[in-house]
Amino acid sequence: MAAAPALGVLMVPVGHAPKGVAVGPTGRRAYVANSGSGTVSVIDTGSLTVTTAFGPVAAPAAVASVPESVAPGVLDALLYVADSGSDTVTVVDRTSYQTVGSVAVGVDPFAVVVGPNGLRAYVTNSGSDTVSVIDTLTNTVQTTISVGHKPADIAVHPDAFEVYVANQQSDSVSVIDRITDTVTTTITGLSAPTGLAVTPDRTQLYVANGASNSVAVVDTASHAVVATIPVGTRPWGVAIAPDGRRAYVTNNGSDTVSVVDTATRTVVATQAVGRQPTGVTAAPTGLQVIVANSASDTVSVLHVLNAMSPNRGPMTGGTTVTITGTNLAGATRVMFGSVPGTILANTAYQVVAASPPGAGVAQVTITTPGGTSNPKPFFYYPGGDLHGLQPLSGSVTGGNSVTISGDGLDTASRVYFGSIPAVPRMITSEEMEVVAPPAIEAGMVPVSVTTAGGTTAGLA
Repeated sequence: MAAAPALGVLMVPVGHAPKGVAVGPTGRRAYVANSGSGTVSVIDTGSLTVTTAFGPVAAPAAVASVPESVAPGVLDALLYVADSGSDTVTVVDRTSYQTVGSVAVGVDPFAVVVGPNGLRAYVTNSGSDTVSVIDTLTNTVQTTISVGHKPADIAVHPDAFEVYVANQQSDSVSVIDRITDTVTTTITGLSAPTGLAVTPDRTQLYVANGASNSVAVVDTASHAVVATIPVGTRPWGVAIAPDGRRAYVTNNGSDTVSVVDTATRTVVATQAVGRQPTGVTAAPTGLQVIVANSASDTVSVLHVLNAMSPNRGPMTGGTTVTITGTNLAGATRVMFGSVPGTILANTAYQVVAASPPGAGVAQVTITTPGGTSNPKPFFYYPGGDLHGLQPLSGSVTGGNSVTISGDGLDTASRVYFGSIPAVPRMITSEEMEVVAPPAIEAGMVPVSVTTAGGTTAGLA
């Protein structure tokens, strides 16, 4: 049996009847939709304090930020709040927390998600059995798609141009083609599905079956249910850690979170949280899981203990690093080898620090009033360089394969066509392939690559 993760839990008070929760693209802020108080709480994930609450929003059911993959710019500064009380999506600037737009959608919007390139937002309308597709550049509904009865959660496949919709009262998941905005297939054999999450390797979709106390695992290529995992009572939400090793399922009827080992497809831990947990999300580090407790007016923050993320960064320093453990309150120093980092935030279970400049491997330690922690290795990487790409042009709809050559590309995680991201497939440390994403408009854009050593200069 797989080992159960060591978890530490802290509770943060928020507004009344929290339902949906999301983290921002950097993971430094979490956003909680308080459906009973008409506000969205903003939580500093380092200090675990509510820094502000914005509104009014009539009855916020869910909140979404752009994915971490979207390059910094206008789009990554926006939040999208599904307002079930006014049948709208409220668009909010996440710097000023001022409303910058309101988009009329269907009846009783339940969930909202932003596509991987930031250009579309998808909203489930549980009262009208539809999905609204919002153009985020214009904040207008581009199209409305009919799905099953009482659609709940929604998830986007980053590569396969698919959107998945959980239809609670149809016992199914609708699969939408993101190019044609049509339902291409329906996954059946489910039981009041509510929550959805795609694994980071893109091969599986986890579905919370609210009426059968289980999670279904769906193969994203064949759209077939390949496994069913028993969990707690009335599972609601699903989140998957960025490394894909764990799935976290909120059990609304048993006030717990089931921790699922995705390799063995078994529950390896059951963690008590607040009352009637609903929404759940995992931080980009994978070391925090944030759960909305709808009947406790709190969120539970689960910390994966005795870990560090990320464990690598550029030689220039400045990487925000989270280190978890126990008895970390009052940390006075974080050392990267013999060089001190800058402490940015500190709680009993974690220290967040900025790495100093360095080279090679540095052993990271934390000093608290109780002593000094065991070391964890941090790897410094030089930046990469791009030499060429072929072909030099393609359709504005994307989809063509592009080969990129350069040096130091073996840790590449993203390729950007202008501000639009794509996920590369490494061939060697000097060559990669990537499928070009759809463009915002026709014209030339620079291509850059993000590695552990930073982001390269653009190549056009």
